[in-house]
Amino acid sequence: MNRWFTSLSLILLALLASCGRKTPTVDDQFRSRADAYPPELVESAATLPVQHDGRVKPVGTLAAFALYFLHGRRDLQFVWVNGANGSVQTGAGQPVTLTPTEWLLDIAMHRGQAASYPLFRIENRQVMDAIGIARDGGQRPDFDYLSYAQVEEVREKLATQAQSASRREGPDQSPLDRALVRLWSQVSIYEDLQGAFSAFAFDFPLKGEELRTLYGGKEKVGFFELLQKGREFAALVQKLAAKPDEAANGNVIQIGEWLANYGESGADRIGFFPPKGERAANEKWLTVGDIIRPAMQGRLDPDIMAMLGSLETACAGDPPASLQAWRDLNQRVSSAAAARGEQSRVALESSYYRWSLHYKALHIGFLPAFLCVLLLWLLPRSRVLWLLAFALTAAGMCLVIGDIVVRCLVRERPPITNLYDTFLFITSVGVFVALVIEAINRRRIGLSIAPILGAVLIMLARKFEVEDGQDTMKQLQAVLDSNYWLATHVTTINIGYAAGMVAALLGSVWLVLGTLRIRLDDEALHKSVVRMTYGATAFGLLFAVVGTILGGVWANDSWGRFWGWDTKENGAL
Repeated sequence: MNRWFTSLSLILLALLASCGRKTPTVDDQFRSRADAYPPELVESAATLPVQHDGRVKPVGTLAAFALYFLHGRRDLQFVWVNGANGSVQTGAGQPVTLTPTEWLLDIAMHRGQAASYPLFRIENRQVMDAIGIARDGGQRPDFDYLSYAQVEEVREKLATQAQSASRREGPDQSPLDRALVRLWSQVSIYEDLQGAFSAFAFDFPLKGEELRTLYGGKEKVGFFELLQKGREFAALVQKLAAKPDEAANGNVIQIGEWLANYGESGADRIGFFPPKGERAANEKWLTVGDIIRPAMQGRLDPDIMAMLGSLETACAGDPPASLQAWRDLNQRVSSAAAARGEQSRVALESSYYRWSLHYKALHIGFLPAFLCVLLLWLLPRSRVLWLLAFALTAAGMCLVIGDIVVRCLVRERPPITNLYDTFLFITSVGVFVALVIEAINRRRIGLSIAPILGAVLIMLARKFEVEDGQDTMKQLQAVLDSNYWLATHVTTINIGYAAGMVAALLGSVWLVLGTLRIRLDDEALHKSVVRMTYGATAFGLLFAVVGTILGGVWANDSWGRFWGWDTKENGAL
């Protein structure tokens, strides 16, 4: 007995050791922010409404999914070390943990420090060889992490390699090709985030007598102050453009060219400034680059100019001023978004990710219910365990349903619009069907299936969320933009899928009972499993057939034909 216990302990210790990972380190010389951000500042930034990828969302959501895609985690961990001797400088060896919003704040306010973070997760070490970054040893079970500063040094080589790899598709694209393309996509996302704040990363030096006179004799000004006199600056550019005397002109033309290039480059893709008036379909919020032209024409709305001033002060990095600036910016943008009818959904989305209902369903409902079911099979006559397992599973199901309802309210859409939604919806329907089966036929089989199905699907949903790294509430493609068909065809056929999944699990139970010769003399048990399987199959078949027919009607309405013989249609049939 002791020998078995010792062997099992050693195996568990080996598994735990293999699951651990070394925390990356960052040289202390890159640190420009000594103190943690005040919680009020992080909250003001996280709940700030912005428009990105065609929809209005809180900054916290934008930062979280960007970090998922770049880093593969929900936080960023590292340890500050002294570059000279490698000694730990903070937290006595404990890792520094940044939330997604704190990481994005560092990109905005401490550009150099953020660029030094071990950010881009490298799973295939051949990528480092391909782009010319030194590595030690061969392939490892854990990950390497590269900082933006490291990648920036080989950026052109990476761009060339990724462009070449992207031309190869299907079987011709190797694992290295896919890794290079993904890394380039990650770098592009990071540069988009950096570009949104790049106008505030430096001051504009003023050269030339007339330019300095325009700005009260100052030697340099920030972006906001430059645009405050945008109309006069544009007039000065036109006036001096024809003069060949560069010494007298100073750097007016160069600043004008920078502003024109920045405004037209599309380098910043985050809309900070909601336009005036009622909300219209697909209306674009203004980015920092978008406001340059109206500022130069003297027609920039004063409210947007005030938001710009708050944003620049917020990005300056001075703690007391930044805190007040983030609060002021949040208040101004939230008020403008509320006037357009967009703020309530942003606030609800911030609460949605803070509540994390499906995560609670896993840990409060399905996993404890599974443990109760295990005990119930050891003590089959315990009514208390049966009720507790049923109640915990039902509680998990209700939390998932609550998660789905909140998502519907945030997006103003039916329950299913993408694969992530499908996980949650099938979880709720599948668990419900299993619980109904258990309530009708109390043989603990439906109750055993329900928490397992719920836990597995929630874990798959969370893995998909992190691995995909895409906004799970992003805008729909035009071909799918139909609330009517999403609410009828998609919902109906996924009810069929969920019931079919439960039927498959029940059928598997029957096969296990027969294969392992469990209770072969209990004919009533085996017949009961067959009846459960038949009931779930019939229920699922009804919805799958109706859903498939509705899908054909939708296809005919959209494309002029009922059936396209594609993989999904054939699989649904």
